[in-house]
Amino acid sequence: MINHGGHGIVTKAIAAGLPQLAIPLGRDQPNNAARVHAAGAGLRLKKNATPATISTAVRRLLDEPAFRTRAEQLGLQLRTDACSNTAITELEHLARHGKDQSAINR
Repeated sequence: MINHGGHGIVTKAIAAGLPQLAIPLGRDQPNNAARVHAAGAGLRLKKNATPATISTAVRRLLDEPAFRTRAEQLGLQLRTDACSNTAITELEHLARHGKDQSAINR
């Protein structure tokens, strides 16, 4: 997936297990693109990248299976975490057993 590195599209691509080419334009996008790259789930380019550079990056994403593998791993992890009820269970436990507020604020 080629995108601008916004958190919404980055998260959706990760959830779908898709490798990404992020070309950030501003705001939080450079940081998001850096994290995609650091995680091995894609590549990042500067906003003034040439068509040839973009083409080369896309070709890498399609030809090098490590990007797809890592994106799929992250996607599975994200979907698993999203379906987990661990946080709810912990909060219910705190509510029932009256733990002090200091435990919640950590």
